[in-house]
Amino acid sequence: MKKVLILHPAHWEQTMGGAELQISYLVNMLKDKNYEVHFMYEDNGKQISNVTKLKLHPLKRIKGKNKLGKGWILYRKSIFQKFNEIQPDAIYTRLYSSWSGFAANYAKQQSVNHILAVASDSDLMRVQGKVSLLKPLDVFEKKLVSVAYNNATYILTQNKIQQELLRKYFNRTGIRINQSTQFCKEDNIKKDNEIIKIIWIANFKKIKRPELYVKLVEKFEKIPNINFTMIGRSDEVYNELIDRAEKISSFKYLGEMSNPEVNKYLLESHILINTSDYEGFSNTFVQAWMRKVVVLSMNSNPDEIISNQQIGFICPTIEELSSKIELLVENKILREDMSNKAYQYAIENHSIEKNLDKVISLF
Repeated sequence: MKKVLILHPAHWEQTMGGAELQISYLVNMLKDKNYEVHFMYEDNGKQISNVTKLKLHPLKRIKGKNKLGKGWILYRKSIFQKFNEIQPDAIYTRLYSSWSGFAANYAKQQSVNHILAVASDSDLMRVQGKVSLLKPLDVFEKKLVSVAYNNATYILTQNKIQQELLRKYFNRTGIRINQSTQFCKEDNIKKDNEIIKIIWIANFKKIKRPELYVKLVEKFEKIPNINFTMIGRSDEVYNELIDRAEKISSFKYLGEMSNPEVNKYLLESHILINTSDYEGFSNTFVQAWMRKVVVLSMNSNPDEIISNQQIGFICPTIEELSSKIELLVENKILREDMSNKAYQYAIENHSIEKNLDKVISLF
C-alpha cells in the first residue's frame, strides 16, 4: 500500500479555508482508492474527530513564531524527523510556505514524488516580491518556496494566469486542475423567487474587502424583496463593520459555518457576491454554480469563465454591482437562464471525480 503524506499547516477540522476544503476532498478520494494517508499539520488544540481514519502527525504550535515574519521554517527539525519516520512514497503540499521547500528537498533526495498545488495567484507573485527587513524569517520562507517551485515533481495550477507566471518565473509547465466540488442533485435546488437572496462567503481578511459588501447592502436598505447574508470567520477588527450592517433589517451575519452549512444556504440563494482584490479560483464560485447561483465578482474572473460562460457578471465598482443586482432581480428569465447555465457548467467541469483522478494519478 502506497503511503501519501499531506503536509499542510492546517487540518480542515481545526481551520477551514479554500485550500483545506480541496485537501479534504483529495484525502477522501485517496482513502477510497486504498492509499495509506498521513497528515502532518500545526495543531491548534481543537479536537479532531478523524472520521476518515488518517494517520495524524500534529506538530506542537511554536508560540510567537510569527514575530519576525512567517515562522514556518521553525518546524524544520520536527518535519524532517517525521519524514524519516513515515518514509512517504509521495508528498502533497498546497501553501506558500517553507514546508513546500522541505517537501521538495526530501522528495528529491529520496526519489519520491512531490506534488505542489498553487493555492492562489499571489503565491507566485510573492516569490518575486520584496521582503521587509523587519521580518527576516520571510527571507527564508521566500527562498524555500522558490526551492519548491524549482524542484517539485509536479506543480498543479488553477488557471491560465498561474500557468503563465509559473512559466515566466520558473520555466516550469504546470498541470491545470479545476477546483472540485461535491455533486448536487438538481431536484434538491429550490429557490423562492418572491425574495431574492444575496450571499457573501469568505473569512474576513483585508484582501476579501468585506466592507464593500456592507456598502452594497446599505444601498439596498429600503428595498423590500431582497435579503443579504454574510458568512465567514471574523475578528474584533470587523466588529464595528458587522454592527453597522446588522442595523439593516434585510441583513444577517451568520459567522463561521461548516461547508455543509454553507452549501445549505447556497441552495436557497440566487446571487453570490465576491469583493476580493484577487483569488486563485474561489471555492465559493464552484459551490455556487453547482447550486444554480449567479456570481457577481468585482475582480476575480478565472480564465474569464464568468463572462465567457454567461454565468455571472464582472462588476469592478459598487455602482456596477448595484446595477446588475437590479437587473437580475427584475429579470427572472435572465436570472434563471444564467443559473441553469451555471449548474450545467459546474457538472461538466468541476466534479470531484473528474478532477481529482488526474491528481491521484501523479502519486
